[in-house]
Amino acid sequence: MTKGEYSHLSNEQRNLIEHLLNKGYSFSDIGKALNLDRTTISKEVRRNYSVKVIKNSKQHCINQNNCGIAFCNYDKQCYKGKECDKLSRPPYVCNSCTKKVGCRLTKHFYFSSLAQQLYEQRVVDSKKGYDIKEEDVDLIERVIVPLVKDKKQPINHIYENHKDILFFSKPTFYRYVRENVISLSNIDLPKQVSYKPRNGEKNNNKDRKVRAYLVGRTFDDFISYTTKHPNKSIVEMDTVEGIKGGKCFLTLFIRKTSLLLIFLLDKKTIEEVNKVFIYLRKNLGIELYKKIFQVILTDNGSEFLNPIVFERDLETGKKVSRVYYCDPYSSWQKSFIENSHKRIRIVLPKGTSFNNLSLQQVNYLRDNIANLYKDKIKMTPYLKTEKVFPDLIKCLNIKYIEPNNIDLSKSSLKEVNHEE
Repeated sequence: MTKGEYSHLSNEQRNLIEHLLNKGYSFSDIGKALNLDRTTISKEVRRNYSVKVIKNSKQHCINQNNCGIAFCNYDKQCYKGKECDKLSRPPYVCNSCTKKVGCRLTKHFYFSSLAQQLYEQRVVDSKKGYDIKEEDVDLIERVIVPLVKDKKQPINHIYENHKDILFFSKPTFYRYVRENVISLSNIDLPKQVSYKPRNGEKNNNKDRKVRAYLVGRTFDDFISYTTKHPNKSIVEMDTVEGIKGGKCFLTLFIRKTSLLLIFLLDKKTIEEVNKVFIYLRKNLGIELYKKIFQVILTDNGSEFLNPIVFERDLETGKKVSRVYYCDPYSSWQKSFIENSHKRIRIVLPKGTSFNNLSLQQVNYLRDNIANLYKDKIKMTPYLKTEKVFPDLIKCLNIKYIEPNNIDLSKSSLKEVNHEE
């Protein structure tokens, strides 16, 4: 193997890396000893280090001012230890640090035995889906994505200048793009636009994509996360069809206030759903958006299979929401929005075309439903939202309707002035 050429490391090579890290050798010196490029050593260490958390000092917990636990025994799920600033630069680990014995901060260590185990596990996992840490995705979103989208830099050029960040192969990078792990599309990658899958590849990629978007986003993951974070704002998301192939509704049910938002889509596609979320982030502002859309629960409809659209601020690449998916054929798992759809169907029964509906008519329907009294919250969703998210009412121009003026008859929608 020539220097600079990537190859899987052996257990013996990992043993030597650990030994030299303990001695304080730099990545360049370790690379020379193994006849490898320093970036190979950097990737190995960053990919396979182990974390040691010291749970005995509240002053070293990042969440100390947010958890609300007065007497913490430091074994809570919310505990997250502070890290030394030196861990953000080479060698990224504490192996040779002279102060590691008395230090109470969270530590990173490179252990060859554990690194070998992680490597072997990845070999298995690579056959199931993809292998990349969330923090690595965040780094790629912040550094790499703008270079591709905004500066139109070729991938070869980016790989050459950001080897520490792009520690995986180029084919893997393109696969992450196809599987929506990274917020890029083939249109951002000129060479990929004309790419034609080989025979038999199309179905395999589809299977991979299904596995990819569900990793960490299943309904079980949703239950686990919301149990640990019961105060998070949850939004259920779905679509309501008119006639097949025609216009439809995107519906969003905010659990904290029982408010149902309704948006008219030209088609039931991910591009149309994306337009709504761009509109919401722009009109609400990213801070209000982050308060309301902390957790999104939806189904496995094709229009929802790009979680990045909902999870990330597309301008900064930062993660602002968490998306989870119900189990197949389990609409009861998002029962609140399903029940709200019954109100829509009173006015627009199944089989009714939405193609001639105006924005005023859709907002009229939304406002009437928003002003219906709900036993669960002991008031109307409009009034509850006014208390919890008052700016949402203003930003989306949701109107108050007197109780006696609520009208969900089929004829009421026809009377709405299209030119209003």
